[in-house]
Amino acid sequence: MVVFAVSIVTKTGKALVSRQFVEITRSRIEGLLAAFPKLIGTGSKEHTFIETENVRYLYQPLEELYMVLLTNKASNILEDLETLQVLTKVVPEYCRSANEKSISEKSFDLIFAFDEAIALGYKEKVNISHIKTFTKMESEEEKFAEMVERNKERETNEIAKRRYRELEKERREREKLGKPPMTGIGNFGRNAQPFIHNSPDFRKETQAPEKSSSFSSPKTQERKTPTGLQLKREVQKPNSLFEKLKAEGEVVDESPKQLRGQDTKKISTAPQQDIEIQVTEKLLLKADRDGTLHRMEVRGELVLAIAKEEYRQLFVQLEKADKTIQIKANPAIEKMRFVKEGLIVLNPKKPLPLNTPTPLLKWRIAPKDDELVPLTINCWPSTSKDGVTIVNIEYELGKSREFELSDVVIKIPVVGKEQPVVNSIDGGSYEYDSKNSVLEWRLPLVDSSNASGAMEFEITLWNKANSDASFLFPINVSFSSLKTFYADGISSCSTTEGGPQVKYGINRQLIVESFSIEDSGSSF
Repeated sequence: MVVFAVSIVTKTGKALVSRQFVEITRSRIEGLLAAFPKLIGTGSKEHTFIETENVRYLYQPLEELYMVLLTNKASNILEDLETLQVLTKVVPEYCRSANEKSISEKSFDLIFAFDEAIALGYKEKVNISHIKTFTKMESEEEKFAEMVERNKERETNEIAKRRYRELEKERREREKLGKPPMTGIGNFGRNAQPFIHNSPDFRKETQAPEKSSSFSSPKTQERKTPTGLQLKREVQKPNSLFEKLKAEGEVVDESPKQLRGQDTKKISTAPQQDIEIQVTEKLLLKADRDGTLHRMEVRGELVLAIAKEEYRQLFVQLEKADKTIQIKANPAIEKMRFVKEGLIVLNPKKPLPLNTPTPLLKWRIAPKDDELVPLTINCWPSTSKDGVTIVNIEYELGKSREFELSDVVIKIPVVGKEQPVVNSIDGGSYEYDSKNSVLEWRLPLVDSSNASGAMEFEITLWNKANSDASFLFPINVSFSSLKTFYADGISSCSTTEGGPQVKYGINRQLIVESFSIEDSGSSF
Protein backbone atom coordinates (compact mmCIF):
# COMPACT_ATOMS: atom_id res chain seq x y z
CA MET A 1 0.00 0.00 0.00
CA VAL A 2 1.37 3.42 -0.99
CA VAL A 3 -0.54 6.55 -0.08
CA PHE A 4 0.37 9.51 -2.23
CA ALA A 5 -1.44 12.17 -0.19
CA VAL A 6 -4.21 12.83 2.33
CA SER A 7 -6.32 15.92 1.67
CA ILE A 8 -9.40 17.70 2.96
CA VAL A 9 -11.14 19.42 0.04
CA THR A 10 -14.30 21.38 -0.61
CA LYS A 11 -17.02 20.28 -2.99
CA THR A 12 -15.38 22.37 -5.70
CA GLY A 13 -12.03 20.59 -5.31
CA LYS A 14 -10.23 23.33 -3.35
CA ALA A 15 -7.62 21.81 -1.02
CA LEU A 16 -7.80 23.13 2.54
CA VAL A 17 -5.20 20.74 3.99
CA SER A 18 -3.00 18.33 2.06
CA ARG A 19 -0.15 16.14 3.22
CA GLN A 20 2.07 14.40 0.66
CA PHE A 21 3.97 11.23 1.70
CA VAL A 22 5.91 10.58 -1.51
CA GLU A 23 7.86 12.79 -3.91
CA ILE A 24 5.12 14.45 -5.94
CA THR A 25 4.77 18.03 -7.07
CA ARG A 26 2.20 20.41 -5.69
CA SER A 27 0.78 21.12 -9.12
CA ARG A 28 0.21 17.38 -9.66
CA ILE A 29 -1.69 17.08 -6.35
CA GLU A 30 -3.77 20.19 -7.10
CA GLY A 31 -4.63 18.80 -10.51
CA LEU A 32 -5.77 15.46 -9.12
CA LEU A 33 -7.88 17.15 -6.45
CA ALA A 34 -9.37 19.59 -8.97
CA ALA A 35 -10.61 16.62 -11.00
CA PHE A 36 -12.14 14.93 -7.94
CA PRO A 37 -15.56 16.73 -7.97
CA LYS A 38 -16.11 15.78 -11.62
CA LEU A 39 -15.25 12.13 -10.94
CA ILE A 40 -17.75 11.91 -8.08
CA GLY A 41 -20.60 12.70 -10.45
CA THR A 42 -19.61 9.87 -12.82
CA GLY A 43 -18.88 7.27 -10.11
CA SER A 44 -21.26 4.95 -8.33
CA LYS A 45 -23.02 6.27 -5.23
CA GLU A 46 -22.79 2.84 -3.59
CA HIS A 47 -18.99 3.08 -3.18
CA THR A 48 -16.64 5.63 -1.65
CA PHE A 49 -13.77 5.15 -4.06
CA ILE A 50 -13.08 6.06 -7.68
CA GLU A 51 -10.34 4.68 -9.93
CA THR A 52 -8.66 6.33 -12.89
CA GLU A 53 -5.84 5.02 -15.07
CA ASN A 54 -3.09 5.64 -12.48
CA VAL A 55 -4.73 6.84 -9.23
CA ARG A 56 -7.38 5.59 -6.85
CA TYR A 57 -9.49 8.09 -4.89
CA LEU A 58 -10.90 7.00 -1.54
CA TYR A 59 -13.15 9.59 0.07
CA GLN A 60 -15.41 10.15 3.05
CA PRO A 61 -17.92 13.04 3.33
CA LEU A 62 -17.33 15.47 6.23
CA GLU A 63 -20.46 17.64 6.31
CA GLU A 64 -19.68 20.18 3.55
CA LEU A 65 -16.17 18.79 2.88
CA TYR A 66 -14.49 15.56 1.79
CA MET A 67 -11.59 13.58 3.26
CA VAL A 68 -9.70 12.23 0.25
CA LEU A 69 -7.00 9.54 0.17
CA LEU A 70 -4.89 9.30 -3.02
CA THR A 71 -3.24 5.90 -3.57
CA ASN A 72 -1.96 3.80 -6.44
CA LYS A 73 -4.19 1.12 -7.92
CA ALA A 74 -1.98 -1.69 -6.63
CA SER A 75 -2.53 -0.85 -2.96
CA ASN A 76 -4.72 -2.94 -0.66
CA ILE A 77 -8.11 -1.27 -0.73
CA LEU A 78 -9.18 -2.81 2.59
CA GLU A 79 -6.21 -1.28 4.39
CA ASP A 80 -6.86 1.98 2.56
CA LEU A 81 -10.45 2.09 3.82
CA GLU A 82 -9.28 1.32 7.37
CA THR A 83 -6.76 4.17 7.18
CA LEU A 84 -9.45 6.50 5.84
CA GLN A 85 -11.70 5.69 8.81
CA VAL A 86 -8.92 6.49 11.28
CA LEU A 87 -8.11 9.79 9.56
CA THR A 88 -11.79 10.73 9.45
CA LYS A 89 -12.02 10.31 13.24
CA VAL A 90 -9.06 12.68 13.66
CA VAL A 91 -10.99 15.72 12.39
CA PRO A 92 -13.61 15.91 15.19
CA GLU A 93 -10.83 15.59 17.79
CA TYR A 94 -9.20 18.85 16.68
CA CYS A 95 -12.03 20.82 15.02
CA ARG A 96 -15.36 21.82 16.51
CA SER A 97 -17.07 21.48 13.17
CA ALA A 98 -16.00 20.30 9.75
CA ASN A 99 -16.11 23.63 7.96
CA GLU A 100 -13.52 25.62 6.04
CA LYS A 101 -12.72 28.02 8.90
CA SER A 102 -12.14 25.32 11.53
CA ILE A 103 -10.01 23.20 9.22
CA SER A 104 -7.82 26.18 8.30
CA GLU A 105 -7.31 27.14 11.96
CA LYS A 106 -6.26 23.59 12.95
CA SER A 107 -4.37 22.74 9.77
CA PHE A 108 -1.00 22.09 11.44
CA ASP A 109 -2.55 19.93 14.17
CA LEU A 110 -4.25 17.84 11.49
CA ILE A 111 -1.02 17.47 9.53
CA PHE A 112 0.84 16.27 12.63
CA ALA A 113 -1.95 13.76 13.26
CA PHE A 114 -1.76 12.54 9.64
CA ASP A 115 1.98 11.96 10.06
CA GLU A 116 1.31 9.69 13.04
CA ALA A 117 -1.13 7.57 11.01
CA ILE A 118 0.94 7.29 7.82
CA ALA A 119 4.74 7.12 7.48
CA LEU A 120 6.42 7.32 4.05
CA GLY A 121 3.17 6.29 2.40
CA TYR A 122 2.55 3.22 4.56
CA LYS A 123 -0.08 2.79 7.26
CA GLU A 124 0.98 2.75 10.90
CA LYS A 125 -0.71 0.39 13.38
CA VAL A 126 -2.30 3.12 15.48
CA ASN A 127 -5.76 4.18 16.56
CA ILE A 128 -7.16 7.57 17.48
CA SER A 129 -6.06 7.31 21.15
CA HIS A 130 -2.48 6.57 20.08
CA ILE A 131 -2.46 9.57 17.75
CA LYS A 132 -3.70 11.89 20.51
CA THR A 133 -1.01 10.62 22.89
CA PHE A 134 1.81 10.98 20.35
CA THR A 135 0.83 14.50 19.32
CA LYS A 136 0.34 15.70 22.89
CA MET A 137 3.97 15.03 23.92
CA GLU A 138 3.78 16.45 27.45
CA SER A 139 7.02 17.10 29.31
CA GLU A 140 7.07 16.78 33.10
CA GLU A 141 10.24 18.89 33.28
CA GLU A 142 8.54 21.64 31.29
CA LYS A 143 5.55 21.53 33.66
CA PHE A 144 7.86 21.89 36.64
CA ALA A 145 9.73 24.81 35.06
CA GLU A 146 6.45 26.55 34.19
CA MET A 147 5.17 26.08 37.72
CA VAL A 148 8.34 27.65 39.16
CA GLU A 149 8.07 30.57 36.72
CA ARG A 150 4.41 31.16 37.59
CA ASN A 151 5.32 31.09 41.26
CA LYS A 152 7.91 33.82 40.77
CA GLU A 153 5.51 35.97 38.75
CA ARG A 154 2.74 35.70 41.34
CA GLU A 155 5.13 36.54 44.17
CA THR A 156 6.19 39.67 42.29
CA ASN A 157 2.58 40.65 41.64
CA GLU A 158 1.73 40.08 45.30
CA ILE A 159 4.53 42.41 46.42
CA ALA A 160 3.40 45.08 43.94
CA LYS A 161 -0.23 44.85 45.06
CA ARG A 162 0.78 45.01 48.73
CA ARG A 163 2.79 48.16 48.03
CA TYR A 164 -0.13 49.66 46.11
CA ARG A 165 -2.49 49.02 49.03
CA GLU A 166 -0.04 50.61 51.48
CA LEU A 167 0.19 53.75 49.36
CA GLU A 168 -3.59 53.95 48.96
CA LYS A 169 -4.08 53.51 52.72
CA GLU A 170 -1.53 56.25 53.45
CA ARG A 171 -3.21 58.58 50.95
CA ARG A 172 -6.64 58.04 52.54
CA GLU A 173 -5.24 58.70 56.02
CA ARG A 174 -3.71 61.98 54.86
CA GLU A 175 -7.00 63.00 53.26
CA LYS A 176 -8.88 62.26 56.52
CA LEU A 177 -6.40 64.36 58.53
CA GLY A 178 -6.68 67.23 56.04
CA LYS A 179 -3.01 67.06 55.09
CA PRO A 180 -1.93 67.88 51.53
CA PRO A 181 -1.02 64.93 49.34
CA MET A 182 2.61 63.87 49.25
CA THR A 183 4.78 65.15 46.42
CA GLY A 184 8.01 63.81 45.05
CA ILE A 185 9.38 61.06 42.90
CA GLY A 186 8.16 58.26 45.13
CA ASN A 187 4.56 59.52 45.32
CA PHE A 188 1.93 57.75 43.26
CA GLY A 189 -1.03 59.77 44.50
CA ARG A 190 -3.58 61.34 42.22
CA ASN A 191 -2.46 64.94 42.91
CA ALA A 192 1.29 64.34 42.76
CA GLN A 193 3.36 67.36 41.62
CA PRO A 194 6.75 67.25 39.86
CA PHE A 195 9.77 67.25 42.15
CA ILE A 196 11.75 70.54 41.92
CA HIS A 197 14.69 71.29 44.18
CA ASN A 198 15.91 74.90 44.16
CA SER A 199 18.84 74.74 46.61
CA PRO A 200 22.24 75.91 45.27
CA ASP A 201 23.99 72.72 46.38
CA PHE A 202 21.53 70.59 44.48
CA ARG A 203 21.98 72.71 41.33
CA LYS A 204 25.75 72.31 41.58
CA GLU A 205 25.45 68.53 41.93
CA THR A 206 23.12 68.25 38.98
CA GLN A 207 25.17 70.59 36.81
CA ALA A 208 28.54 69.02 37.61
CA PRO A 209 28.03 65.85 35.52
CA GLU A 210 27.00 68.01 32.56
CA LYS A 211 30.50 69.51 32.30
CA SER A 212 32.14 66.10 32.16
CA SER A 213 29.60 64.75 29.69
CA SER A 214 30.62 63.99 26.11
CA PHE A 215 27.77 66.23 24.94
CA SER A 216 29.31 69.51 26.14
CA SER A 217 28.54 73.08 25.13
CA PRO A 218 29.59 74.43 21.69
CA LYS A 219 32.47 76.49 23.21
CA THR A 220 33.94 73.47 24.93
CA GLN A 221 33.74 71.46 21.72
CA GLU A 222 35.47 74.24 19.82
CA ARG A 223 38.44 74.31 22.24
CA LYS A 224 38.85 70.53 22.15
CA THR A 225 38.67 70.19 18.39
CA PRO A 226 42.11 69.03 17.15
CA THR A 227 43.71 70.49 14.04
CA GLY A 228 44.65 68.54 10.95
CA LEU A 229 42.86 66.48 8.35
CA GLN A 230 40.03 64.43 9.83
CA LEU A 231 37.07 62.51 8.50
CA LYS A 232 33.82 64.09 9.54
CA ARG A 233 31.65 61.84 11.62
CA GLU A 234 28.07 62.69 12.44
CA VAL A 235 27.48 62.58 16.16
CA GLN A 236 24.39 60.48 16.67
CA LYS A 237 22.19 61.27 19.59
CA PRO A 238 21.49 58.37 21.91
CA ASN A 239 17.77 58.27 21.16
CA SER A 240 18.00 58.83 17.39
CA LEU A 241 18.14 55.09 16.71
CA PHE A 242 15.11 54.53 18.92
CA GLU A 243 13.23 57.27 17.06
CA LYS A 244 14.00 55.67 13.68
CA LEU A 245 12.81 52.29 14.93
CA LYS A 246 9.65 53.88 16.30
CA ALA A 247 9.01 55.54 12.95
CA GLU A 248 9.18 52.08 11.34
CA GLY A 249 6.58 50.78 13.77
CA GLU A 250 8.89 48.81 16.07
CA VAL A 251 8.33 48.60 19.85
CA VAL A 252 11.46 49.91 21.59
CA ASP A 253 12.51 49.67 25.23
CA GLU A 254 14.42 52.87 26.07
CA SER A 255 15.49 51.87 29.58
CA PRO A 256 19.25 52.24 30.31
CA LYS A 257 21.36 49.28 29.23
CA GLN A 258 23.23 49.08 32.50
CA LEU A 259 20.03 48.91 34.50
CA ARG A 260 18.57 46.25 32.23
CA GLY A 261 21.72 44.21 32.53
CA GLN A 262 21.67 44.40 36.30
CA ASP A 263 18.01 43.37 36.49
CA THR A 264 18.58 40.46 34.14
CA LYS A 265 21.51 39.29 36.18
CA LYS A 266 19.50 39.38 39.38
CA ILE A 267 16.67 37.40 37.87
CA SER A 268 18.90 34.78 36.24
CA THR A 269 20.94 34.16 39.38
CA ALA A 270 17.92 33.92 41.71
CA PRO A 271 18.02 30.57 43.54
CA GLN A 272 15.39 28.11 42.45
CA GLN A 273 13.57 26.39 45.29
CA ASP A 274 14.16 22.65 45.48
CA ILE A 275 10.70 22.17 47.03
CA GLU A 276 7.72 23.70 45.23
CA ILE A 277 4.18 23.46 46.61
CA GLN A 278 1.22 24.46 44.46
CA VAL A 279 -2.25 24.86 46.00
CA THR A 280 -4.98 25.43 43.40
CA GLU A 281 -8.71 25.74 43.99
CA LYS A 282 -11.49 26.11 41.42
CA LEU A 283 -14.76 27.78 42.41
CA LEU A 284 -18.16 26.91 40.93
CA LEU A 285 -21.06 29.05 42.13
CA LYS A 286 -24.60 29.85 41.06
CA ALA A 287 -26.91 32.33 42.75
CA ASP A 288 -30.12 34.26 42.09
CA ARG A 289 -30.44 37.91 41.13
CA ASP A 290 -31.23 38.83 44.75
CA GLY A 291 -28.08 37.12 46.09
CA THR A 292 -29.67 33.81 47.18
CA LEU A 293 -27.12 31.00 46.92
CA HIS A 294 -28.26 27.92 45.00
CA ARG A 295 -25.05 25.97 44.79
CA MET A 296 -21.41 26.44 45.66
CA GLU A 297 -18.56 24.01 45.18
CA VAL A 298 -14.80 24.33 45.64
CA ARG A 299 -12.46 21.74 44.13
CA GLY A 300 -8.89 21.89 45.35
CA GLU A 301 -5.58 20.19 44.78
CA LEU A 302 -2.16 20.29 46.46
CA VAL A 303 0.77 19.47 44.18
CA LEU A 304 4.34 18.89 45.35
CA ALA A 305 7.51 18.88 43.26
CA ILE A 306 10.98 18.08 44.61
CA ALA A 307 14.29 18.54 42.83
CA LYS A 308 16.74 16.62 45.06
CA GLU A 309 17.00 13.08 46.34
CA GLU A 310 17.38 14.26 49.96
CA TYR A 311 13.81 15.62 49.98
CA ARG A 312 12.11 12.31 49.27
CA GLN A 313 11.53 12.10 53.03
CA LEU A 314 9.56 15.23 53.93
CA PHE A 315 7.25 16.43 56.71
CA VAL A 316 4.83 19.26 55.79
CA GLN A 317 2.45 20.62 58.46
CA LEU A 318 -0.64 22.49 57.24
CA GLU A 319 -1.88 25.44 59.28
CA LYS A 320 -5.57 24.86 58.64
CA ALA A 321 -6.40 21.17 58.45
CA ASP A 322 -10.18 21.09 58.68
CA LYS A 323 -11.22 17.52 59.45
CA THR A 324 -14.79 18.10 58.22
CA ILE A 325 -13.71 18.51 54.60
CA GLN A 326 -13.71 15.43 52.39
CA ILE A 327 -10.13 14.84 51.28
CA LYS A 328 -8.53 12.21 49.09
CA ALA A 329 -4.85 11.49 49.78
CA ASN A 330 -2.23 10.07 47.46
CA PRO A 331 -0.92 6.65 48.58
CA ALA A 332 2.55 8.25 48.56
CA ILE A 333 1.76 9.92 51.93
CA GLU A 334 0.81 8.39 55.28
CA LYS A 335 -2.94 8.88 55.31
CA MET A 336 -3.57 8.23 59.03
CA ARG A 337 -1.01 10.83 60.11
CA PHE A 338 -2.64 13.40 57.85
CA VAL A 339 -6.18 12.64 59.05
CA LYS A 340 -5.23 12.90 62.74
CA GLU A 341 -2.62 15.69 62.69
CA GLY A 342 -2.91 17.45 59.34
CA LEU A 343 0.71 16.40 58.68
CA ILE A 344 1.85 15.38 55.21
CA VAL A 345 4.49 12.66 55.59
CA LEU A 346 6.01 11.28 52.40
CA ASN A 347 6.17 7.50 52.40
CA PRO A 348 9.80 6.45 51.73
CA LYS A 349 8.54 3.13 50.37
CA LYS A 350 6.78 5.02 47.58
CA PRO A 351 9.25 7.80 46.63
CA LEU A 352 8.12 10.68 44.47
CA PRO A 353 9.82 11.20 41.08
CA LEU A 354 12.22 14.14 40.91
CA ASN A 355 11.28 17.34 39.06
CA THR A 356 7.75 16.05 38.55
CA PRO A 357 4.69 17.84 39.98
CA THR A 358 2.77 15.16 41.88
CA PRO A 359 -0.76 15.68 43.31
CA LEU A 360 -0.78 14.69 46.99
CA LEU A 361 -4.19 15.95 48.14
CA LYS A 362 -7.54 16.56 46.49
CA TRP A 363 -10.55 18.00 48.27
CA ARG A 364 -14.09 19.17 47.67
CA ILE A 365 -16.01 21.78 49.68
CA ALA A 366 -19.76 22.18 49.19
CA PRO A 367 -21.19 24.60 51.78
CA LYS A 368 -24.96 24.88 52.06
CA ASP A 369 -25.05 28.46 53.36
CA ASP A 370 -23.44 31.67 52.10
CA GLU A 371 -20.88 32.05 54.88
CA LEU A 372 -18.00 31.12 52.57
CA VAL A 373 -19.16 33.01 49.46
CA PRO A 374 -16.22 35.29 48.55
CA LEU A 375 -18.28 37.79 46.52
CA THR A 376 -22.00 38.58 46.35
CA ILE A 377 -23.66 40.19 43.31
CA ASN A 378 -27.11 41.81 43.43
CA CYS A 379 -29.05 43.14 40.44
CA TRP A 380 -31.91 45.66 40.75
CA PRO A 381 -33.53 46.45 37.36
CA SER A 382 -36.54 48.72 36.84
CA THR A 383 -38.24 49.33 33.48
CA SER A 384 -40.31 52.40 32.65
CA LYS A 385 -43.22 52.61 30.21
CA ASP A 386 -41.11 54.19 27.47
CA GLY A 387 -38.88 51.10 27.32
CA VAL A 388 -35.90 52.51 29.27
CA THR A 389 -34.50 50.08 31.85
CA ILE A 390 -32.41 51.43 34.73
CA VAL A 391 -30.17 48.77 36.25
CA ASN A 392 -28.27 48.89 39.53
CA ILE A 393 -25.55 46.27 39.91
CA GLU A 394 -23.84 46.04 43.28
CA TYR A 395 -21.11 43.81 44.64
CA GLU A 396 -20.15 43.03 48.22
CA LEU A 397 -17.16 41.16 49.56
CA GLY A 398 -17.93 37.96 51.49
CA LYS A 399 -18.96 38.02 55.14
CA SER A 400 -15.51 36.90 56.33
CA ARG A 401 -13.78 39.79 54.52
CA GLU A 402 -10.68 37.58 54.28
CA PHE A 403 -10.34 37.37 50.53
CA GLU A 404 -8.51 39.85 48.33
CA LEU A 405 -9.89 39.40 44.83
CA SER A 406 -7.84 40.46 41.82
CA ASP A 407 -8.94 41.18 38.24
CA VAL A 408 -12.65 41.10 39.03
CA VAL A 409 -14.78 41.21 35.87
CA ILE A 410 -18.60 41.36 36.01
CA LYS A 411 -20.18 40.68 32.60
CA ILE A 412 -23.78 41.82 32.14
CA PRO A 413 -25.58 40.90 28.89
CA VAL A 414 -27.46 43.88 27.48
CA VAL A 415 -29.65 43.88 24.37
CA GLY A 416 -31.00 47.26 23.35
CA LYS A 417 -31.33 49.76 20.55
CA GLU A 418 -28.26 51.70 21.62
CA GLN A 419 -25.14 51.32 23.71
CA PRO A 420 -25.93 51.36 27.45
CA VAL A 421 -25.32 54.66 29.26
CA VAL A 422 -23.47 54.37 32.58
CA ASN A 423 -24.76 57.00 35.02
CA SER A 424 -22.50 56.21 38.00
CA ILE A 425 -19.80 53.74 39.00
CA ASP A 426 -18.02 53.09 42.30
CA GLY A 427 -14.45 52.27 41.39
CA GLY A 428 -12.96 50.37 38.48
CA SER A 429 -13.83 50.93 34.85
CA TYR A 430 -16.40 49.71 32.35
CA GLU A 431 -16.27 48.59 28.74
CA TYR A 432 -19.03 47.72 26.28
CA ASP A 433 -18.43 44.74 24.00
CA SER A 434 -20.67 45.56 21.05
CA LYS A 435 -19.87 42.29 19.29
CA ASN A 436 -21.24 40.13 22.11
CA SER A 437 -23.62 42.79 23.56
CA VAL A 438 -22.00 42.60 26.99
CA LEU A 439 -21.25 45.40 29.47
CA GLU A 440 -18.11 44.58 31.47
CA TRP A 441 -17.38 46.12 34.86
CA ARG A 442 -13.69 45.68 35.68
CA LEU A 443 -12.22 46.07 39.17
CA PRO A 444 -8.46 45.55 39.56
CA LEU A 445 -8.73 44.74 43.27
CA VAL A 446 -11.57 44.13 45.73
CA ASP A 447 -10.59 43.89 49.41
CA SER A 448 -11.65 45.26 52.80
CA SER A 449 -10.85 48.84 51.68
CA ASN A 450 -13.50 48.72 48.93
CA ALA A 451 -15.66 45.87 50.17
CA SER A 452 -18.77 47.08 48.34
CA GLY A 453 -19.65 49.15 45.30
CA ALA A 454 -22.36 49.77 42.75
CA MET A 455 -22.80 50.72 39.11
CA GLU A 456 -25.92 52.23 37.55
CA PHE A 457 -26.65 52.21 33.85
CA GLU A 458 -29.67 52.53 31.61
CA ILE A 459 -30.58 50.94 28.31
CA THR A 460 -33.43 51.36 25.82
CA LEU A 461 -35.15 48.09 24.94
CA TRP A 462 -36.17 47.00 21.48
CA ASN A 463 -39.49 45.72 22.76
CA LYS A 464 -41.17 48.04 25.27
CA ALA A 465 -43.43 45.21 26.41
CA ASN A 466 -40.41 43.24 27.70
CA SER A 467 -40.34 44.57 31.25
CA ASP A 468 -39.18 41.47 33.17
CA ALA A 469 -35.50 42.31 32.56
CA SER A 470 -34.69 38.65 31.96
CA PHE A 471 -32.32 39.73 29.16
CA LEU A 472 -29.83 40.86 31.84
CA PHE A 473 -29.12 37.28 32.87
CA PRO A 474 -27.03 35.24 33.30
CA ILE A 475 -24.44 37.61 34.77
CA ASN A 476 -21.00 35.98 34.71
CA VAL A 477 -18.25 36.87 37.17
CA SER A 478 -14.55 36.03 37.10
CA PHE A 479 -11.67 36.80 39.47
CA SER A 480 -8.61 35.26 41.09
CA SER A 481 -7.13 35.31 44.58
CA LEU A 482 -3.91 34.34 46.29
CA LYS A 483 -5.91 33.05 49.27
CA THR A 484 -7.57 29.64 49.27
CA PHE A 485 -10.34 28.06 51.33
CA TYR A 486 -8.22 25.10 52.42
CA ALA A 487 -4.47 24.59 52.88
CA ASP A 488 -4.02 28.35 53.00
CA GLY A 489 -0.71 28.15 54.85
CA ILE A 490 2.11 25.85 55.90
CA SER A 491 3.48 26.10 59.43
CA SER A 492 6.53 23.88 58.95
CA CYS A 493 8.45 21.94 56.33
CA SER A 494 11.38 19.72 57.30
CA THR A 495 13.19 16.55 56.29
CA THR A 496 12.89 15.11 59.80
CA GLU A 497 9.92 15.25 62.14
CA GLY A 498 10.35 18.28 64.39
CA GLY A 499 13.69 19.05 62.72
CA PRO A 500 14.99 22.34 61.29
CA GLN A 501 13.05 24.10 58.58
CA VAL A 502 14.03 23.73 54.92
CA LYS A 503 13.44 26.33 52.22
CA TYR A 504 10.42 25.83 50.04
CA GLY A 505 8.30 27.78 47.59
CA ILE A 506 4.53 27.85 47.86
CA ASN A 507 2.01 29.22 45.42
CA ARG A 508 -1.69 29.52 46.25
CA GLN A 509 -4.36 30.39 43.75
CA LEU A 510 -8.14 30.50 43.74
CA ILE A 511 -9.67 30.79 40.28
CA VAL A 512 -13.25 30.89 39.06
CA GLU A 513 -14.37 28.05 36.85
CA SER A 514 -18.03 29.06 36.83
CA PHE A 515 -19.70 31.97 38.67
CA SER A 516 -23.12 32.96 37.35
CA ILE A 517 -26.08 34.97 38.57
CA GLU A 518 -29.26 33.51 37.10
CA ASP A 519 -32.73 34.94 36.78
CA SER A 520 -34.11 31.71 38.25
CA GLY A 521 -32.59 28.57 39.74
CA SER A 522 -30.93 26.05 37.45
CA SER A 523 -28.23 23.43 37.90
CA PHE A 524 -24.68 23.60 36.63
